[in-house]
Amino acid sequence: MPRQTRTLQDFIDVLEDDNWFLRYDKFAPVRELHEIVFDILEINDDKKRPSISAIQKEFAGVRARALWRFFGYRRVLHWPGSIVKGTCSHRRPVSHMRHNHRPNQCRSTRSMILVVVSLTAGLLVSCQPATDDTVSLHLLEWNGYQDPHYYPEYVAKYGRAPTYTLFSEVEDAMQRMRIGLQVDLVHLCPSQMAEARASGLIKPLDIDRIPRWGDISPNLLELPDVRMDGKYWLVPWEWGYSTVAYNPEVIDVENATYDIFIDPRFKGKTALNSQVTVNLLIAGIIGGWADPLDPTNAEMEAAPEIFTKMLENARFTWTSSTQLEQAWAGGDVGISYVFGSRTRGMKKEGLPIVVVEPLLPWTCGLSLSANGAGSEDQAYDYINAMLDPASGVALFNVYGYGHGNANTVDRIDPDRIIGTGIDDPVGTFERGVVSKALPPAKKARLFQLWYEAQAGLD
Repeated sequence: MPRQTRTLQDFIDVLEDDNWFLRYDKFAPVRELHEIVFDILEINDDKKRPSISAIQKEFAGVRARALWRFFGYRRVLHWPGSIVKGTCSHRRPVSHMRHNHRPNQCRSTRSMILVVVSLTAGLLVSCQPATDDTVSLHLLEWNGYQDPHYYPEYVAKYGRAPTYTLFSEVEDAMQRMRIGLQVDLVHLCPSQMAEARASGLIKPLDIDRIPRWGDISPNLLELPDVRMDGKYWLVPWEWGYSTVAYNPEVIDVENATYDIFIDPRFKGKTALNSQVTVNLLIAGIIGGWADPLDPTNAEMEAAPEIFTKMLENARFTWTSSTQLEQAWAGGDVGISYVFGSRTRGMKKEGLPIVVVEPLLPWTCGLSLSANGAGSEDQAYDYINAMLDPASGVALFNVYGYGHGNANTVDRIDPDRIIGTGIDDPVGTFERGVVSKALPPAKKARLFQLWYEAQAGLD
């Protein structure tokens, strides 16, 4: 803390002065946070303590104001339930995925420390292999994708893996690059391309230096912002889809639509994902917005009513599939957003689940950093190695995702992929609402409206 605090307003002022954007889930356990605030303010007398609802309201206000004024330069805090200590926690962005694999060597670094507790501002983890003069490549990568099984050709050529800085939130990764982190490649998604390009974080690809470029599924290259101004900015590597689903043993409904999230019959039986962008997309589909990721002003005016109904119906918000699946198995919830790979996994594990259309398909991949200090030749060799069908088979075996190389599917047992959507990338994307970037001003406004709706609940 930059200065001593004695009152709740002092504490709030510090947060706003330091441009902190606070993300706080109303339905998560939060009393620990309030106790931390009391300790910081050195308020020991229960009669003098601000009420929990007052603290909740103030934090929600800070969050909304900070996002409105400092959008694009924010640090996201997660309260208990998503705090990570000394691990490489993999939390996906708009692509809506999570993995729990940890690298062999990792150390946690925190962007800033708000108080002397384990509240982190976007966990970024660096996993450094032994130094070697022959390798000059540094990646900013999702935790889990650093496994050498995904780039055996690169290891065969250079003798070892490159250096990795691992991240758990894409906004944190981009902010780290904005303040000077030098990397050669970064793993992003199309929805970040326009912002990353405008911020000077990435540069266009020389596709002639990628021998397997012609093997990439054409429909992935046609997704929004993969190509801008006649140049490619992203090499699609992995793709998949997420879904909305319900448990037919808990929810009695016919011809279900996304409206089940706001149906008063199912109050207390829905669960929301902690990623606000996911909930905005769901709300847009519920609202019948012509483009759920680019609403009109009139559509945004109607958004708070949808947000409030979604929040009122929700039993809790979840940050990992484990949380959701435990509640699903126990019958506590029967409606939620579900990662596509887990939709299939839950069926195999005997959990009743019905997918609601439309699907929510996504792709992500590698971009060339604009400030890389390593070998560009090695960067292109790495990209080409990641497009090896062997890489895609490993990806499917671990996560059940599709691969950028259209030939990979021929290397997988048909019995394992028939009916998963991975065998038909064109059809899967045509069935869904494809993730893309919200216009910045609209995104800021929608985030503000979401948090205001959240803060308005008793």
